[in-house]
Amino acid sequence: MSFDPATGWTRLLANQVARYARRVDGRPDSVDERLEASGVDYYWDVYGGLHARCTSGRLWELLSGQPSKYDDEVSEPTDTEWIRVTDLGAVFEPVASTSTVLKLLREEGLLERRDRKDWPTQAAAGLYIEIEPVPAAGIPQRPGAVQRLWSYEVVVRLRARRSEVEAELSARPKPAPREVRPAPIKVRFRSTCAVCGRELRVGEDADWHPETKAVRCAACISGAAPSEDSQPPA
Repeated sequence: MSFDPATGWTRLLANQVARYARRVDGRPDSVDERLEASGVDYYWDVYGGLHARCTSGRLWELLSGQPSKYDDEVSEPTDTEWIRVTDLGAVFEPVASTSTVLKLLREEGLLERRDRKDWPTQAAAGLYIEIEPVPAAGIPQRPGAVQRLWSYEVVVRLRARRSEVEAELSARPKPAPREVRPAPIKVRFRSTCAVCGRELRVGEDADWHPETKAVRCAACISGAAPSEDSQPPA
């Protein structure tokens, strides 16, 4: 688990969610239902990771039903948890594409289309930030490119439309599957495995997925169990 005292949010990797979420008498089996019943704000990312606005200890108690074994230093958060557009798509089942999410943000009045680009409106003030994108291996960065991140309030607004959007998504004709395979790479800068959360060393063998931009270590590619020294910190 990873608790950020600056934002008050805890992040849990997909493999940790599967390991920590246990059956508890008197509680729903669904993680979503448990979090909603507790009143904790949360969202999923496209890798199956869970983000919740609470301490690691509180999240552990909700998932495992056992007393907390985490002792986070709690302070009044001063920063905002900012969320990628791709993770906004994970509000829906199946996951909505980036183009669908951008369309929904336009319908919510947060974006407007000008010169074939999406621009934030005045109504979006305070709900987003723009940062320099993290460079992807082997892909040159366009000059002046920015990555727009959104606040949790946008997740709430999209979640309110979940039934409507999921019905529309399920009614769409299914396109022919297009196989996109991860490409083998040598790690060129500090990266984190999207599956196990291990920090990858420069020069290490890995693969990179061109659609999700996810990097996986060699152990996760092969399906081998990671060694003790490759486990992410709890």
